[in-house]
Amino acid sequence: MAKTSVVVEKGALFTVDLEDYQHALVSEKVYGEYPNHLEEPTYFILNQLEKRGIIGVFYVLGWIAAYYPRLVLDIALKGHKIGSHGFYH
Repeated sequence: MAKTSVVVEKGALFTVDLEDYQHALVSEKVYGEYPNHLEEPTYFILNQLEKRGIIGVFYVLGWIAAYYPRLVLDIALKGHKIGSHGFYH
């Protein structure tokens, strides 16, 4: 998921592409019928970043944001920036 981490003056720059590999295989209409591979690892990453005081940018697919609005809200509430990764990709 993570693309890069670079040390800067007061912390780290960290970006994440928030997408599920299944999005390329199925439409969002049937996405809920497949196992959730997104929330657990994202919350793990959020917890690790919080422990280290790292703020990042999470690039989110639009339809993933629509499907997981609470996850996107939680990312923002932890102080991370939300960027668009396109709606479908």
